[in-house]
Amino acid sequence: MKSISVLFLFCVAVLASLALAEVPSQNELNDAAKKTQTPESAIADTKIQTLETGNAKLNQLKVNLNTAPAEDLEKLPGIGKAKAKAIVAGRPYSKIEDVMKVKGIKQSVFNKLKNQISVD
Repeated sequence: MKSISVLFLFCVAVLASLALAEVPSQNELNDAAKKTQTPESAIADTKIQTLETGNAKLNQLKVNLNTAPAEDLEKLPGIGKAKAKAIVAGRPYSKIEDVMKVKGIKQSVFNKLKNQISVD
């Protein structure tokens, strides 16, 4: 019976010490995770940041159908001087697909330039 009491008191002491132990905050856990970051995960984080930056730059490079001068529109694939003037005359556009309302710009031409245009 004495050994059971000693064992019981030992268990109570262990549980009490665990209850008093300090639990790390989320920030502390995040800091610890950063310190143990593997080279592979650091590379993955860098690739994600690069991709996000690249997408932002790509959007800046798009030609806005509603604001671009005809000279910029002419640089698009399948768009010459006459189609560029027709695009300007057909403004405003609410979506990029609206450019297919311009005479001479059908689905095949649109497919060539859809990744290079915006209406923002």
